Amino acid sequence: MVRVQVVGLKPHAEKVISSLHRFGGMQIDDIQDNPDVTVPAFTVSEKVRARHEEISLLIASINGLADLFGSLQKPAKDQPKQPAVPPKVEYIHKQVSDLVEQVQYLNNRNKALQDELVSLSRYISLLKAISDAVPETSVRSGNAALRALVPAAQMHHMQLLAQQLKMITRGKFELVTVKISESVFAMVGIFPLELTDQVETFIRNENITQLVLPEEYTYLQTGEALRHIQKKVDHNHQELDENDARLKRLAKTWLARLRNWRMVCEDLLDELDAFGKLGETEYTFVLMGWVPVEQLDSLRQMLESRFKDEVTVHVLDVPAQMQGNIPVATRNPAGLLFRGQLSHYISCTGGVEIHGNVGVLLHEPFL
Repeated sequence: MVRVQVVGLKPHAEKVISSLHRFGGMQIDDIQDNPDVTVPAFTVSEKVRARHEEISLLIASINGLADLFGSLQKPAKDQPKQPAVPPKVEYIHKQVSDLVEQVQYLNNRNKALQDELVSLSRYISLLKAISDAVPETSVRSGNAALRALVPAAQMHHMQLLAQQLKMITRGKFELVTVKISESVFAMVGIFPLELTDQVETFIRNENITQLVLPEEYTYLQTGEALRHIQKKVDHNHQELDENDARLKRLAKTWLARLRNWRMVCEDLLDELDAFGKLGETEYTFVLMGWVPVEQLDSLRQMLESRFKDEVTVHVLDVPAQMQGNIPVATRNPAGLLFRGQLSHYISCTGGVEIHGNVGVLLHEPFL
């Protein structure tokens, strides 16, 4: 490995870092870790900072989706492969935003359906107990039903109130009592629909706690309300199954792509992180790093072809303080994938894997 210094005009900094990324195999050291270099740290622009934040948030969204979809899919046998031509961040952002919107809708909808099922389950058990005890008069179309849950200790008082209701309705109020448990009774009052206002006014004045069904079932007879609620429960289960199937289809379609996009975004984030490793003078940026000896000429030719004499490469001696930190390069002709210190896959087909005190490792990501 040879220690190099790349110096270029500041406007070229971003393109030089991208070019080194595509070149592959070069390690960039933090300028502050070089004892023989005294230039100040590079001033990272607001544009680069904003881009870094944007991609970091995008990766967080991708991770959330990938974790969810990964739980719905069997683990892949092979490592994800990067596309020959990486998609642009703007395209990835749009696709991920659309996916997040779909997943959020399905999750919110599932939560609402599940909460409704829990609520309806309580009504079903009560209505089943009541429906077996109510008389046939309760199913007449012209009758309404009042339902209340009453503690056993208050049953005598409720029976007195029922007598008053019978007087108010001129004998047209019928009361049915159903034992729910040792401490709770259900009381069902049956009366003609035209007396609803009188009965409800009396109930409010006496502070009687009614068994209030969801609004759409409030005025249905007990048996009819039970049938509608059971139908609603079946419908909720069907919709939950459909939503789960839709999530699995999304996982099957998008999981591999999300993992690829994550690698693309992590590569871009590595490039942006490299700005924090640079130094600068008034007009130039200074980049310190390491490159395999046999790739030094290729590095010089690549930079010269793209930037002429506005970007130069210099070979530097290794200070005594850095002798123990010289990176070691190993060949990888099999084209295996390695897990690097940058927490993303490093593709090194016929190339170089660099080990050591790595600041930022720039590699060829799309082979």
